[in-house]
Amino acid sequence: MKKLWQKISHFGITPHTGHSESMSIILLNRLSAIISVVCLFYAPMASMESSIFDPILMASTLAYVSVLIINKYGYYRIAAYYFLFINM
Repeated sequence: MKKLWQKISHFGITPHTGHSESMSIILLNRLSAIISVVCLFYAPMASMESSIFDPILMASTLAYVSVLIINKYGYYRIAAYYFLFINM
């Protein structure tokens, strides 16, 4: 579990990435991963009640996972701005 957490945290970090930028990337990856997992665990409870929040939870899970994917391909600034946009 710890190895998986480290792997997710370091998505998109290369040996050429600076220390301050890598710390920002790690924070963004960890926040995105935690929020995605929380949304995934809350989705079955919302679907039991047939609420309108079920599609919203699935869309938000997809949005936060896409932040991880964007970071993995090295588009750090785009991922950061996208993270800010989906949290508005």
